[in-house]
Amino acid sequence: MNEQAAARVRILSPAELLARLAQPLDLLTGGPRDAPVRHQTLRAPIAWSFDLLAGAEPVLFRRLAVWAGGFTLDAAEDVGGDAALSSVFDTLSSLVDQNLVIERRRLDGEIRFGMLETIREFALEQLAASGEEAAVRDAHAAHELALAERAREEFKGADQAAWLERIDVEHDNLRAALGWLLHTGAGERALRLAAALWWFWWVRGHLSEGRAWLEQAVAPTDDSPLETRARALYGAGSLAEAQGDYEQAARLHEDALALYRTAGDQEGVADALASLGQMARDQGDYDQAVRLLDEALATCRAAGDHRGAAYALIELGTVASYRGGGQLALALYAEGLEILRPLADSRGYAAALTNVATMTFVQGDPERAAPLYEEALNLWHDLGDEQGRATVLTNLGEIMQHRGDLEQALTFYREALPIYQQTGDRRNAAAVLTNLGQVARERGDLLAAAALLAGSADVYRAMGDQEAMARSLEALAGLAVAMGEAEQGTRLFGRAEALRDEIGAPLAIIAAERYEQDVAAARALLPEQLFAAAWSTGRALPMTEAIAEATRLASGLAREERAALDDALQDFPL
Repeated sequence: MNEQAAARVRILSPAELLARLAQPLDLLTGGPRDAPVRHQTLRAPIAWSFDLLAGAEPVLFRRLAVWAGGFTLDAAEDVGGDAALSSVFDTLSSLVDQNLVIERRRLDGEIRFGMLETIREFALEQLAASGEEAAVRDAHAAHELALAERAREEFKGADQAAWLERIDVEHDNLRAALGWLLHTGAGERALRLAAALWWFWWVRGHLSEGRAWLEQAVAPTDDSPLETRARALYGAGSLAEAQGDYEQAARLHEDALALYRTAGDQEGVADALASLGQMARDQGDYDQAVRLLDEALATCRAAGDHRGAAYALIELGTVASYRGGGQLALALYAEGLEILRPLADSRGYAAALTNVATMTFVQGDPERAAPLYEEALNLWHDLGDEQGRATVLTNLGEIMQHRGDLEQALTFYREALPIYQQTGDRRNAAAVLTNLGQVARERGDLLAAAALLAGSADVYRAMGDQEAMARSLEALAGLAVAMGEAEQGTRLFGRAEALRDEIGAPLAIIAAERYEQDVAAARALLPEQLFAAAWSTGRALPMTEAIAEATRLASGLAREERAALDDALQDFPL
């Protein structure tokens, strides 16, 4: 697909693409078929070359146009139809010799073929006029479905990176196949294809696009196999969870769980339980998180699912770390890593290693955490997993910030933030904004710090992420004290403390020193009686009022000194 067509794929929703499937020339050229003079000039030599084709050549030529993102010889054979293997090979070679098909050798040695877009548009017209378009597109979709379902299994093994790259190369063809299946009402096959691809969309950060395809594929399908429907619902829930849409994610995961139980799919049951447990953890309901994750662990062990058991142990370790049980968390992580190490699950191992590094960091040992993060970063890079890489970059930035190397911290944050923004990962983007706000404060850019911290707090509130909300309130409280608003800062400290008590989430050890310094500064600026009253008032503040106070900290000053704020924010791009 050329750059113009690729741009249209990015800006059109799947529904809009479906509506335009019958008008490929308009979609790809940006105008009607008889409008551009230049286009008509280009058509003449293509039509002349087409008229010279003989035998099987014109048939294969028009059929190959169905491939939106290039194709292999095997793929050409799948749409070549009634020709023998040698005939497809010979005919394709002839089309290459006549410059109607281009041959390209990839860096990995694979040979792929394709058409210049203007030639492909002409071939699509011939395909539409031939009366065989539906059969050819069905063959194309069957090829892509078989590839995606194989990839779904291969993603679990040692060749994850190679298969992710392979699906990357085929992504335009997969989009075209999904569009065709939905357009023609082939609901079950569309559902199978979308369900097979959710993991790819998740890893590669195509969160919004993946959700749109999955929601379209699930909506009209009532009679598909239970496990296929459950897998699609679970995938849609995972993508929604990654974007912080917890209400929708919980509904989708619960629906998937019910279907997995009915189908007797124990691996699916464990996956859905684990995801619901993760969301309970992120929203501060640690007792519910432990119940769900314990059930997931027991389900995996009963089914002999070692990989699933390892993931459940790692998630239980994260809950333990949030509750302040550092040693228990490390023991659970170590057990999970031991299970994963011989399974050749590079992604699982990278995720576990990242969690161990994070646990080590928040427990107050950044020097031990740094080499673990660096090892994990290399693993994520080799896997081509941008989400995992962004997570480690953010964490390395926090270590640099803790060391006082603010410029290096900014470098890491600026590399991570666009990845989160491009994938629609609001939760992690907000975490980077919080970190940038703290860097701004340390550099003396208090106006920029106020805007960044208030913005991230509002994201956390909208998402219902209470533990992150507590951290955000503490950061805003310390900033308020630094800006001379000690009473307001004390109220925010009180609200953050109450929130932590409500959800059972103690302050991370790594954050304790800054917290204690800020509280001490507030206490020094206020008479003891006023300090105690402000703290008590803050504990009872409704969350909406606490957010309003935090917002006032940023918006009031921004109104007074807009030019200064704009200047300050230049170093902290949102």
